[in-house]
Amino acid sequence: MFILNDNVIEIDALTARLDRVLSDCASHRYAIHINNTAEILSTLLFLRDQGAGVFPIHPAIPRETAQSMAPQ
Repeated sequence: MFILNDNVIEIDALTARLDRVLSDCASHRYAIHINNTAEILSTLLFLRDQGAGVFPIHPAIPRETAQSMAPQ
């Protein structure tokens, strides 16, 4: 849980969903390009807790540019 703009954000639901989809996060690097601030922060915190490398890409950057920026 964290507070964003005076709103309490519960990350349990997203954490459970990410836990089902992603495995062995510590051995991977992830580029994140998400428009929703709460989702990007929740995802970033989840991945960091799992020991993964994280490269956040600003949501205003076009998708094609973000894909080319993402490390391979």
